[in-house]
Amino acid sequence: MPSHLPHQAVSRNGGLIRWSERLLISVGAVTLLWCAGLGFERAVAQRTARSALTAASASRADLPPSSPDRPVIEIAPPPSPGDVHAGSPIAMLSIGRLRLSAAVLEGSDAQTLRRGPGHLEHTARPGQRGNVVIAGHRDTFFWPLRNVAIGDDIVLEIPGQAFHYQVTSVRIVNPRDVSVLKPTTAATLTLITCYPFWVFGHAPDRFVVRATRTAGKAASDDRTRVRDAIERFRLAYNARLVTRHEEIPAQPLTFDTCEISIDRERATASCHVLSLPSDERQAGRTFTFDRIGGEWAIKAIEVQ
Repeated sequence: MPSHLPHQAVSRNGGLIRWSERLLISVGAVTLLWCAGLGFERAVAQRTARSALTAASASRADLPPSSPDRPVIEIAPPPSPGDVHAGSPIAMLSIGRLRLSAAVLEGSDAQTLRRGPGHLEHTARPGQRGNVVIAGHRDTFFWPLRNVAIGDDIVLEIPGQAFHYQVTSVRIVNPRDVSVLKPTTAATLTLITCYPFWVFGHAPDRFVVRATRTAGKAASDDRTRVRDAIERFRLAYNARLVTRHEEIPAQPLTFDTCEISIDRERATASCHVLSLPSDERQAGRTFTFDRIGGEWAIKAIEVQ
C-alpha cells in the first residue's frame, strides 16, 4: 500500500473538520443576526406605537378624567372592524410591580405578536365592558407574568383614559380551552401566554391571568397587606431553594387563589396552588397572621 495514502486521509479529515467548523460558525452568525433583527423590529414597533398613543392622548387632553363615579363605558362609540387594522396601537398595558410595560396592538397574527402584545379580535376592546383579551409571547413581552400575584394592579390606558384592574385568578389551561375567551358581563381583563415559561421551544399549555375592573389603584388595606406578606414569603421560598441548590420542583411555588379572613388583630389565608402538587413543597399553605403596628406578620404556616 502506498505510504502517501494515510496522509491523504488525514488531509481529507482535516478539511472536513474545518468545513464543519465554518458551517457551524456561519449558522451561529445567521442565528444571532436573525435574533438581533427580531429584537430591533420589536424595539422599533414599540417605540412607534408608544409615540402614536402619546400623540393620540395629547389630542384628547380636553376629555374629562376618569373617576370612581364614572361608569365603565367606552369613551367613544366602538369602532367598526374596518376602522382598526392589524398591528395598530390601541392601548398601553402596565403592571408596576412586575415592571411590565408594553404597547398593545390590534390583532393576534404572528407578525403582530412579534411586535407587541395583541388584542384578540372579537373580544371587548379596551375601554368597553366585557372581556378584554390580550395575548403575548412568554419569552418577550409577557415574560414578567411568571411572577404575577393575586391582587396585582394592572393599568390599561387608552388615549384620554386609564382603567385599573386587579388580578383575581391565575390558571393553567389546555390550548383547546376557549372558555377564557367568552364574553363577560363585568369589565374583565384576560392576559394569555404560553406555559411553562422556562422551557425551550413549544410550550404545551396556556397561562391565563384574569383581572376585574376597579375604581382605581387597589387601596393599601388589610387584605392587600396580607397578600403582600404572602407574596414576600413565596418569593423568598423559591429563592431559598435556588440558594441551597436543592432540587427545584417542575413548577415553582405559585398560588392560584387565597381565601383571606380578617378578624381585628388576627388574619388567616388559605392559598391554593395552580395544579395538583407532586410533592409537599408544591402543596397549598394556610397562613396565620398577627397584626404588628400597621402591618401583618406571618405567625404560622401549615401545609395543606
